[in-house]
Amino acid sequence: MPRWMWCLVLALLMGIFVPFAANADSNFSGPSILQPNETFKDVIRYPVDAIDPTPETNPKGANDPGYRGAQQLVVYTPAFGSYTQTNTFGAEAIVVDGKIQAITGNDSPIPSDGFVISGNAQSGQWIQRVLKVGESVTLNQETHQIVVRITPSVYLDEVKQAIQRAQDGSTNQADPQYQENLMLARQCFDQLSTLALAGVDQAFVDKAQTCQQDANEAYYLTVPSYSREFRGIWVRPVEQSPEEVRQTVAALKEDNIENIFLETYYEGRTLYPSKVMADYGLPSQHAEFQGWDPLKAWIAAAKEYHIKLHVWVQTFFAGDKNISIEADGPILQKYPSWSNVQYQSMSRTQPVASAIEDGHFFLDPANPQVRTFLTKLILEIETNYDIDGLNLDYIRYPASYPEGRTHFLASNWGYTPYARNTFKTIITDEVKAALAQKRAEEEKRLAAKRKAEAARRERLVKARHQHGKSHKVLAHRVHHPPKTAHTVHAKPHLKLAKKAPPKLHAKEALKGPPKVSQAFPLSHPSPKLSDATQVDVNEKQMLSTPNRAEVNLPLPLPPTSAETGNPTATQTPLTEKPSPPAGPSQITNAKPQPSETLQSVVQTGQPMTQKAMLAAGDKLLAEAKITLNTKPPYINADPKAILPNSLLWSRWVAWRENQVSSFVEEISEKVHAAKPDVMISAVVFPHFSPTYSIKLQDWPLWVQKGWVQMLTPIGLGPTPKGIYRDCLEFKRLTQDKVPVYVGIFGMYERSSPIVLLSEINAAHRAGMPGVVLFEKSRLTPAYREALLKGPFRN
Repeated sequence: MPRWMWCLVLALLMGIFVPFAANADSNFSGPSILQPNETFKDVIRYPVDAIDPTPETNPKGANDPGYRGAQQLVVYTPAFGSYTQTNTFGAEAIVVDGKIQAITGNDSPIPSDGFVISGNAQSGQWIQRVLKVGESVTLNQETHQIVVRITPSVYLDEVKQAIQRAQDGSTNQADPQYQENLMLARQCFDQLSTLALAGVDQAFVDKAQTCQQDANEAYYLTVPSYSREFRGIWVRPVEQSPEEVRQTVAALKEDNIENIFLETYYEGRTLYPSKVMADYGLPSQHAEFQGWDPLKAWIAAAKEYHIKLHVWVQTFFAGDKNISIEADGPILQKYPSWSNVQYQSMSRTQPVASAIEDGHFFLDPANPQVRTFLTKLILEIETNYDIDGLNLDYIRYPASYPEGRTHFLASNWGYTPYARNTFKTIITDEVKAALAQKRAEEEKRLAAKRKAEAARRERLVKARHQHGKSHKVLAHRVHHPPKTAHTVHAKPHLKLAKKAPPKLHAKEALKGPPKVSQAFPLSHPSPKLSDATQVDVNEKQMLSTPNRAEVNLPLPLPPTSAETGNPTATQTPLTEKPSPPAGPSQITNAKPQPSETLQSVVQTGQPMTQKAMLAAGDKLLAEAKITLNTKPPYINADPKAILPNSLLWSRWVAWRENQVSSFVEEISEKVHAAKPDVMISAVVFPHFSPTYSIKLQDWPLWVQKGWVQMLTPIGLGPTPKGIYRDCLEFKRLTQDKVPVYVGIFGMYERSSPIVLLSEINAAHRAGMPGVVLFEKSRLTPAYREALLKGPFRN
């Protein structure tokens, strides 16, 4: 073939390339489609578990968001809806006109002229490893298969994007290593373009991998590195001796990681030998660590290498049916009544796992026995070990479906017998107290009316004795005073017509004043003296009159723990709806004033004004039809009978959330009473409004009250753009009152090093002061290289 024809072919190939990516949010998904022991295929097929799944067509995913089950790969078409509604555990590819347009994380928009390929766990990893932007994809609905066709242009374009990404780096471009890696990548790309003329084969794929690596290493050096930022990592310990612990800590120090979040209480067991666990008749330590104290070894090694150690505690998490020796962990085996209970499982006598959260079992935050046990455990750690921080994980209720979904009520948690009875008692007592107050007020009003009537009677009798006038005439004058200029104002509601007084006939003028019988016609009989002591309507009649019997209930302030002796008695006043996101006005140092609205009570914890309390009571009584003559039980306040969107539903949500917040408050006070320098942090979630509704976690309140000193949020993103957006939400709601160290899950999801660095860079661009990596067992050499050449190099 003549040389000009080779050039023409090459030009045609170059003409179909898509434009360069211009930032770190590129959808690069890895250097190679191949795994060990695999051979190259230009056509790849993958089985589809369900298309537009429903609980009926895909029972395995019936209880999962988007009806996508564990390990499944499903396809969503426009017939399913506008979004996939999936959770963060997986990956998705958006396909339009037979080509992949983007690789995303979860809850992706479904294109009207395409579909979305969605995978969980291993299926999600396949999407990230194999699918690339620009690839041709076909959905075979008969065989339920995804068919992917590999073309040279996809690989060439991917390398071009990697080179462009490195060129767009804003820092460190003068580094000789950066210049060398970038030059190698460009030379490699020229060689790859020549190989493309022969088609896609194993040699072509291997060369594409080399080009990617050269370009990526150049990009690592362009990622900003901030030496003063907070760098942490969650660690699930596997080391079997103090020496192994020391080696691990030394390696983390070499990686410029200076904060270790060590898993200390997890799956219902402790890392260290615990006297508290033994006192409760539970295993005193994880079986694989018996015979020595790993926590003591980790603390000693951390101090040697000047690393801060935070104990990572899975607070209300009790076990996992997939990994525990017992089906639901040792705690619930011993104390099944401590288990949290779902609405749809109230009739079950044994603990039931969460279907939404991968078979996890949870403890009940409202149960005083649970709270006492966990408090003793945390204080045992603080008392016996020199820790730098306490990281509260699973400090929430299990997740339910979002509001508005069909299974929202059925999937709600917190319906334990103790919680239901306590809430019912609180509401019933409030109603009883309010009704008693109303009855007292009504009796006081009637007494005042009787007193006024008696005074009127006394004036009549006194006037009769003084002037000798007819009692009936005096009574008439009291009831019907003359309508003079001095008395008309006494009845402003009467509008008297301005008429000239009638002219009397001469004969009539001579007759004199009318007789008493003429002054009181039969239609208006003169009142008797005995009537003067009677009330217009007696009390019994008034209480039974429909239009007067329904009264307004001013809900009193909730009882304090000192009044009830119950650690869960501090209740949040009635609200119309779950708490909206706290704004800047709630996160200030100014002293909050009593609230005139019902919306801010949950965040501020301040009492309502009397006006707001009366308004709340009005709505409650209007809904419950409570009257003054109501008899027990007054109102059905059993949460089992409370439905969403009712007034008591908001109160029930706030009460459950308060069980979590009051526990955070209690732990904060007791830990800091002994060791004020211990930093308390919490694992929390973005998107505050739905988090409050489905996980009952009010972290803005914890920040406002000073119960936590830092946050380590997870679930951000899942794309770099999403992480950036969620970081801004945290900055807005915390007002920088506490530092927010972003949990980065790129390693856990086995994303490429490029994705990991782009996630960290997104947090940096949003102004976050540090990150925490999840988790140490996923820290491969490839990730370490990317971190040390990139954001952790200084």
